[in-house]
Amino acid sequence: MNIVITYNPNHPILSGLVPTLQVINTETVVWIPQHKPVYDMIEEVNPDIIFMDDKQITPSFISAIKENPNIKIVLFGLSFISQLNPSLVCLSNNIPEQIQENLKNNNIEYMSVSRAANIVQYRNGKKSPEYECDVFYWSTVPVNKEIFDVLCDLVQTDLRVKIGGPFRVLLPQYIGDLDIYDVSNFMVSAKFALTNTTSEIDYMANEVNVLIYPGSFTGSRDLIQSIQQWSNKNDEDMYGSQILYENKLHTINNRTYFHRLHDIFKKLKMDDLAQQSLDKLEDFV
Repeated sequence: MNIVITYNPNHPILSGLVPTLQVINTETVVWIPQHKPVYDMIEEVNPDIIFMDDKQITPSFISAIKENPNIKIVLFGLSFISQLNPSLVCLSNNIPEQIQENLKNNNIEYMSVSRAANIVQYRNGKKSPEYECDVFYWSTVPVNKEIFDVLCDLVQTDLRVKIGGPFRVLLPQYIGDLDIYDVSNFMVSAKFALTNTTSEIDYMANEVNVLIYPGSFTGSRDLIQSIQQWSNKNDEDMYGSQILYENKLHTINNRTYFHRLHDIFKKLKMDDLAQQSLDKLEDFV
């Protein structure tokens, strides 16, 4: 089975599917349309399936697919559906009813695909003194006012705080955007991981000590006092350890990109690849 997936680091779903798909099918080709013309890619790879971000579609791609109608297209987004007639359209959660009706009326298969835990890349964090801190905050989305206020209060304590992410945070403890290895190492080296719902699932993929949700507290003072109290306790006594374990178990059993690919292949009636997705998951849990 020759599988091609487009590379787009800014796409929240495709960026997690790429490494997972390469584990499931080792011959998967990651295609960067800007670097290789579509006709050259098709001639070299002879793909059976292309996972495609609709923002990367060009007139050349549409022409090439029309000339190669046997290639299955798994399209992420709604653009160019009529020209491509994709085998499957993958959309974010809460698909409006009107869009669902339009897809049904045109006999186009579709499904909802949400972010999941990228355990292929976030499962290998190593504890190291250079990554040790009391609280590590990392997120791929901008910090909102509520979180910023919490971070401001945290950095004024004697707690060692590290803040990372692609969106700059105007505090001295902000250490910039981090590659996936640094993030994973911070996750397991910090005493506490501070997160919002966006980054929760990536934390769950790793061996974090205690995961904290600011929304669970009445304010920064309550949160800081709790962290300071927990810092002097054993891991098994820490508030949230059991919750973390249960959430992690749920994530690993239900919310990884292996599960997302299982659902996609099931929808495409490719049962062998669907089962292989779950079988390969066993190597990471």
